Amino acid sequence: MNAMEVAVLVAVPEFNGRVSPTFDFCHRISLWRLDERGFQKMGEKKCSSLGSGERAEKLQSIGVGLLLCGAIGQELEGDIRRRGIEVLAGLSGSVVEVVAAYASHTLDHPKFKLPGVAR
Repeated sequence: MNAMEVAVLVAVPEFNGRVSPTFDFCHRISLWRLDERGFQKMGEKKCSSLGSGERAEKLQSIGVGLLLCGAIGQELEGDIRRRGIEVLAGLSGSVVEVVAAYASHTLDHPKFKLPGVAR
């Protein structure tokens, strides 16, 4: 990882330790802090009862700067981006491996591409 000037809070929708296939209907998000020292899991938030707008609002309210996810609806993605949160979609794999790959700038490896989703 190149030196980061500030820490960023990363959210990853999670299902059984893997990136959830779609953010729109996931039940839980995993939160990670990335900084110049690497990455660290900060906890989890439940989101199963949240609608689309509420999901975007929740990410903003907890200070998320980046969403790493599988598929995501266009409206929800637009709402999240309008709130100043970066979105990297079309991802697949274990949450830990995806976060590590983002931190080491190797997320473009084919093994992290969600089948059937262009990115």
